[in-house]
Amino acid sequence: MRGLMKVKFALLLMLLLLLPAYGVRADSPRTLVVHTGTACVSGDLYFDLPSEALSSASPGDTILVCPGTYRDNVKIAVSGVALRGVGDPSLIRIEALNTSQNTLELWNVRNVTVENLTLVGAISPQMAGINIQLSSESLIKNIVATGNYFGVNVVSSSNITLSGINAENNTDVGINAVRTVISVIRGSSAEGNRAGLLLLFTSDTLVEEVNTSRNSEGGILVKYSANNTFSNVFSDRNGGYGIFLEDSDDNTFSDVTVVNNTASGSDGYGIYVYFRSENNKFARMSIIGNMYGVAIVSYSNGNSLTNSTIENNT
Repeated sequence: MRGLMKVKFALLLMLLLLLPAYGVRADSPRTLVVHTGTACVSGDLYFDLPSEALSSASPGDTILVCPGTYRDNVKIAVSGVALRGVGDPSLIRIEALNTSQNTLELWNVRNVTVENLTLVGAISPQMAGINIQLSSESLIKNIVATGNYFGVNVVSSSNITLSGINAENNTDVGINAVRTVISVIRGSSAEGNRAGLLLLFTSDTLVEEVNTSRNSEGGILVKYSANNTFSNVFSDRNGGYGIFLEDSDDNTFSDVTVVNNTASGSDGYGIYVYFRSENNKFARMSIIGNMYGVAIVSYSNGNSLTNSTIENNT
């Protein structure tokens, strides 16, 4: 991966230059409540749509969204705010009003929290249920992203934590991280997408306790990426590949289960390491019941597989 370190440093510098300073507000933080009828909680201000509340929000404010369905396109461009659904995320549903835009977007912000929401309907190419771009130090938690082009899309960002994400039945990738560094994807699932989880030009990211199932072209895809760690990951019943690496170096996989990746018929691989992918480490792997167990091809050198079970691959 020639030049990857330069790319990483350039990306970090870009993020430091572009991210806004997180200022301290002079007045007390407020609670802004969004509701469809009777408000479910008390607050300082009340709104009909999340986007309306955000247009009045300042750093430190919390926006609480009551159960209901909201047709809206929501953009968070203010650092230091929290957008929280009240209760079960399946009951707080934001549907894209304009399907050619992201349902919810974080743009050039830091220290933002988004949690307990269902995000639907961003169906145009490259749009997402939640799109996080040029942002940092933010938490995305307990999100259902379904029926979009991308479920969750993280682009040119750092220190993003995705926790409790359920990305299902999206047209392209369930959880997508592009040019992203020093982030965490934890306790999440990606099911019924074209690809479950994709890391592209991404480094120093932790992926743990993630389940990818029934994705048509692969469970976990790692392309042009380095120094990522995968732990306690489960990849099953995907088409194409359970785990696929292309031109990716120094990634570590441990305690990973890759089973029954046969959905595409004759080309179902448990693990496929491709094109100059070097020095990746696989340990305590269970690779069972795939069409092929492990393939390491096309100038991929220095990879290791230890203390693993490989059986019943046809």
